[in-house]
Amino acid sequence: MTETTTVSTGNVTLNINGSSIEVSKGTTILEAASQNDIRIPTLCYLKKLLPIGSCRVCSVEIEGVDKPVMSCVTPVVEGMNVTTESDALSLFRKQMIQFILVNHPVDCPVCERSGECKLQNRTYEFSVTDQMFFTTEYEKPPVKDWGVIRYDGSLCIMCERCVKICREIQGANALVIDGSGNEAKINTVDGDPLDCDFCGQCVSVCPVGALNSGIVLSARSWEVTRTESVCAHCAVGCSYNVEVKSNRIVRINSNDDIGINNGNLCARGRFGFEAFQSNNRIETPMMREGNTRHIATWDSALNEVVGRLEEIKEKYGPESIAVIASEKITNEDAYMIQKVFRAGFGVNRLETLSNMRVPVLNSGIFDEFGSSTPIAGYDEIWKAGSFISFGCDGANENPVIANMVRVAMRDKGTNLYVINVRDTEFFPAPRMQVQYNYGSESALVAALLRKLVDKCGVADKGGFASSTGSASFVDVIKTSGVSIDDMEELAERIAKDGPPLIFIGKEIHDHPASIDIVKALTNLAGLLGGKALLYREYSNSQGTNDMGLSPVNFPGYIKVDNAQAVSHYSEKWGADIPALSSGGGDIIKDISDGKIKAVVLVGVDPQVHFPDGEAVSRSLSEAPFV
Repeated sequence: MTETTTVSTGNVTLNINGSSIEVSKGTTILEAASQNDIRIPTLCYLKKLLPIGSCRVCSVEIEGVDKPVMSCVTPVVEGMNVTTESDALSLFRKQMIQFILVNHPVDCPVCERSGECKLQNRTYEFSVTDQMFFTTEYEKPPVKDWGVIRYDGSLCIMCERCVKICREIQGANALVIDGSGNEAKINTVDGDPLDCDFCGQCVSVCPVGALNSGIVLSARSWEVTRTESVCAHCAVGCSYNVEVKSNRIVRINSNDDIGINNGNLCARGRFGFEAFQSNNRIETPMMREGNTRHIATWDSALNEVVGRLEEIKEKYGPESIAVIASEKITNEDAYMIQKVFRAGFGVNRLETLSNMRVPVLNSGIFDEFGSSTPIAGYDEIWKAGSFISFGCDGANENPVIANMVRVAMRDKGTNLYVINVRDTEFFPAPRMQVQYNYGSESALVAALLRKLVDKCGVADKGGFASSTGSASFVDVIKTSGVSIDDMEELAERIAKDGPPLIFIGKEIHDHPASIDIVKALTNLAGLLGGKALLYREYSNSQGTNDMGLSPVNFPGYIKVDNAQAVSHYSEKWGADIPALSSGGGDIIKDISDGKIKAVVLVGVDPQVHFPDGEAVSRSLSEAPFV
């Protein structure tokens, strides 16, 4: 079971430093002060974690209480009088810092956290220039066999941030406090070398230099240039800061108060930057002559491309040219690609890998689903009555969304139900985990819809359960492999929980019957007044379609065979756009059949990312111009 906070109702009036303030019941003193722009110094506290209370730096005075109390864990009480600054508090906080520093090496000149160390900042703030506490030195050698993470116990202040974020937010539960007193240290749960996802969350929240990425002595905090950006590894869109020194990325980190990810990043987002500056990257245009490639200038390469495309267009027509673009490019790039090829060459064979696989769930998603389209904002996570994870491995497929789900489970007690063809792990444990037989997905959801309406009394005002088929409930149970008891319990629970948010995973997106399954799941969401969210494989699958990078739509999903749209964009782009065919088809087959003479690949390698890469490789090798 995970820890949960109690949500109280009503307001409380108290005084802080002589000012009367009103806050919600259940608010801590630290939260009340922060909400009213009253600063209380902290060290171990982190807003996105449950209060820790290990450092006591945030202690305040309360009228009628003899000793300072920790503001991070003390809830407000009606009529409470709080003082956040006094000579006695300054001395107390200074002593707390001295106590933390009693066996802390003063290695600031070579510490990775120097310049952005919270302990360093509090030491300076409280003018800790001497030491009143002494203890026997206890050597804690650095741990260097934790993969990309390095731990130096001599620098550790036992704030527990790393342990808490690993359990509460990341769900890995990989770290514990081992030992007590002067011998306490952070260790793995089994005492073996760390074996986890290496997301780096523990590194990101460490207030000192005890945990770092293992890339040591690469840059000081004041030597780097920080640029706020958006991660392009997946479709979540996490905000992060790229730290650059001497024109090379040295670190990636994030801020808790910027973006939708609340400072959380996955392993790819935090440590995947080396791919951006690989020595194997092609830095200049290259042209092939026979079986060899040679470096070319941009002018010569672009002139060659334009000349060959014009030649092929004149000889075989614009339908003989195809573009396959990455779904990781920006909206601006996607817009320009479709504009250049439509206005400049009359080419409409514009594809992405997802549109080539399942066009209905990508370029045709709004046509197919209308108001039930499985797209949802992340604010729906905080509104949901329950979470249903269908056909997805949430913890591994989309780690940052999984982080958000864990926070909702912790803070709101929202139930999670995992329904999958295989056994997947999620911490904290779901309320129910149901495993079904592959191929029974649509029938399983249809049976669940009927059970909700017929047995649980859910009103079907939208007719969502009207197209559930004629198969009997018992037959569906036999086919799916799910027991009757599990099906009935699942129906009763999700009916009671309220509007769900249904996460639809990659296994469903790539399923041969994906369209029928997604329709069934959006019907389930609609019946219960909830939402569905289809996980996308690439970072901008949605944006490339929004920008018209498909053979059926102009930007904004206006159909390419719409005469008014053709006239509009001809005028807008200053080009005479010919009538465009909205046909798609199998590009790979058309290349093999000789129908496509030129293929333009933009930031994508279909040989790697498309099913049957060997066949793709053969087809591309047969195309006259790539």
